[in-house]
Parts: sequence; structure tokens; C-alpha cells
Amino acid sequence: MYVWRNVRRTLRRALLPVLLPGMIGGATGGPQGEPSDSQLRAAFLFRFGQYASWPKGSDGASATAPFVIGVFADPALLKEMARLVAGRMIEGRTVSVRAVDQVEDQEGLAVLFLGTDDPLLIGRAIRVARARGILTVGYTDGFAERGGMINFFHEDAKLRFEVNVDATANAGLRLSSQLLRLARLVKSQGGEP
Repeated sequence: MYVWRNVRRTLRRALLPVLLPGMIGGATGGPQGEPSDSQLRAAFLFRFGQYASWPKGSDGASATAPFVIGVFADPALLKEMARLVAGRMIEGRTVSVRAVDQVEDQEGLAVLFLGTDDPLLIGRAIRVARARGILTVGYTDGFAERGGMINFFHEDAKLRFEVNVDATANAGLRLSSQLLRLARLVKSQGGEP
């Protein structure tokens, strides 16, 4: 167990500079100039878009449409995402962010962040997203086990993420091995919603 922790720590130290360079900018949100939770989640959401492949025909795979990241029920993250993605591109596509008012309103999205812990809303959002090939990201205990694709959590006072590889595969998405090496891998419990 100790060796595995050291391997993961080494991978994080080696890959985080590759995944998150310059994303946070000069803004500080935490003690000693560390980025805030919203800044880190925004940077990771942007990078998830760079380290994922979407199924053909989905809005995430479109070569011509903007790359849209939707945010449901998290105004602080929405504001930080808007600041962070201004002028940025993913695979030659302009990145934009928009507020999602209804969990089923996912038209045009490549990524959907769900800032709710309501299991009914999460279940509805995941079902719609899976059918459309949209990457779902949350920040709630059990989100990934319920069929969400990526879930943020805190461990040792650090922001981490877990990935449900079955959920991503069922939606036709693929995440890079670089990203998966940084994640804790989980499986759905009791079937996906």
C-alpha cells in the first residue's frame, strides 16, 4: 500500500504540471497563495476536455461547433470557468461555458458539471448525458458509483478525482491513460441510473 501511494504521488507531481500549467493564472484563493477549490475544479474541467475522446456524432466530437462546458447549480464554478476559458481552444474549437438551469437541458454540451447532491436530479442528468455522449462531472459522495463519470473529492486536504470507467465506456467516451493514472477508479454500484 505504501509503495502504491508513493507511485501515485510521484505520478501526480510529474503530471500535474503537464495537466494544469498556467491554468490558474495569478489569482489566489487559499492560504499561502494556493488556488481556491473553484479555481482547481475549473482548471481540471478544462483539462478533462483535452484528455477525453467523444463518440462520433456527439457534440463533444464535433469539429465545427464550440466546445461547451455546462455548469449546473454552482455559480462560483460558473464564474471561474468563464474567466478561465476566455480565448481558449480545445482541438481548434473555441471553448465556452454556460449555465444549465434544467438538468435535461444538455443540448450542445461536451461536458456537464453537476453541482447538486440531489440523487433524483443526478440520475436524470446522467441518463440524458449518457445517451448524448456527454462527460458528466460531479462533486458529491457517491456520484461516480451512481454512474457519474468523474467525481471530485478531498483526500489529505487535496482536491482529487475519481473516474467510473464503465460509465465513460457506456457513453462511448474514452479518457487518456495520463488522466486515468491520476484518478481513483471506481465502478457503478447496483447498476447505473
